[in-house]
Amino acid sequence: GFGLLCLCVDLTHRPHLIYRWRLQPGSPFEAAGSRSNPPLLRVLWHLAWTQVFVWLPAIALFQIGTRHALGLGVRVSREMPGVLELVLHFALMLVWVEVFFFYSHWLLHHPALYRHVHKQHHQFKSPIALSALYAHPIEIFVANAFSTLAGVFFLGSHLYFWLGAIFIGTLGTQLHHSGYWITPSSYDQPDFHDWHHERFNECFGLLGWLDRLHGTDTRWRAQFRARRKNLADAAYGKLEQDLNAKEPVSQN
Repeated sequence: GFGLLCLCVDLTHRPHLIYRWRLQPGSPFEAAGSRSNPPLLRVLWHLAWTQVFVWLPAIALFQIGTRHALGLGVRVSREMPGVLELVLHFALMLVWVEVFFFYSHWLLHHPALYRHVHKQHHQFKSPIALSALYAHPIEIFVANAFSTLAGVFFLGSHLYFWLGAIFIGTLGTQLHHSGYWITPSSYDQPDFHDWHHERFNECFGLLGWLDRLHGTDTRWRAQFRARRKNLADAAYGKLEQDLNAKEPVSQN
């Protein structure tokens, strides 16, 4: 839903209230394809078949594997999980996702893997929300499904927690790829990941912890405030122009 709503903005450049906050206004999304993005029909077809033939088998494999090997897997019961369990599992999932995604993503930028696997995702140099799931099947299984979902199976989390994790994970990754600065100014995303698509070899993580540790966000942090200020100045300038254009012309 969120990805399709963002797609409407990408295609129509409306409403102006949102489109003016595009992080790369010089590289608009083009449905026919461009140097900054693959064709829309190819993206939609890829998303459809990978949902059926990659994501669903991955979920089944995680459940069956953890159930038989560890006696865990997603727990289905009428008894709701307690607050302590929810908080603990949420905290552990944050650590799991950041650690596994960062290092798997970093590894996918190795020349031997990038050319054959990760390059597909980087066809989006100026990402949109739906580009979050536009990736090679190997990348979807290893870097996406395993990092965002497998932890829930290993923890033996409740079904409702798992569904919540899917919702938060999907919304989060689409927000990070949306290409619009529609988050509070204190939150690094989506500018953080947009910079990765723009500059390629920096800002690999989701939360920024390991990028800070390994120094892979140095240039982004050096320019972060200036980028935000320039975008805000441009956005508010466009807003002022729109308001002035709507003012009635006085007749003397």
